Amino acid sequence: MKRSAWVATIGVAWAGLAAAQIQFECPNTLQVEQKAAAPTALWESVDLDEDGRHRLVAAGLFDGPPLQRLGAMKPQGSEGQPRQGRFVQHFRWTEPPPAGVFLVCYYDRTSVVAHRRIEPGPRQCSLETVRGPHGLGPAVVRCQ
Repeated sequence: MKRSAWVATIGVAWAGLAAAQIQFECPNTLQVEQKAAAPTALWESVDLDEDGRHRLVAAGLFDGPPLQRLGAMKPQGSEGQPRQGRFVQHFRWTEPPPAGVFLVCYYDRTSVVAHRRIEPGPRQCSLETVRGPHGLGPAVVRCQ
């Protein structure tokens, strides 16, 4: 094979790999409206959270939607420290889980989560979180 044809083949293959990468980022805040459905007689309810905004505090990959409660996936490796600075977890599968791979984002002072199925079923993902002086910064998942 001529050098120019070989270089073109490698370039096309590299472009295909770059195009196949999927990336999502958890929203930094989540707007939540909470109220008691029917307080008992003589009782009142109030939401003490003035603006309803909740900050991102954690993120994880799950093999299925959150309501199935299948549990967080175990990473095969990691870089950094989970409680400080940049932390990256690495996940790999020979076959994507049958229920799918979901990015689940957790927020302070609420049980409401944001989640998203990662399509098409990935073979590998990295989940990067950054902790700063004001808590968790971005949580980004990159998959192929």
